[in-house]
Amino acid sequence: ILCIEGERIMKRVRETHPMRYFFPQEIADYASRSGFSLAASEPFMKQKESLRISDWNATFVLKAI
Repeated sequence: ILCIEGERIMKRVRETHPMRYFFPQEIADYASRSGFSLAASEPFMKQKESLRISDWNATFVLKAI
């Protein structure tokens, strides 16, 4: 990120955002260990569709057990 004032670079900021993919079974396992069950999983903003290997964003709904 460059913070520019006029034609001068006032500040340079470098950000790192480590990310990792969570598989649906991992979410179910973490949920189970925490007292929840996996109630639903679907592509983000696509209710009632099934997750596909190509989906990047997902929604998981957990239910307290």
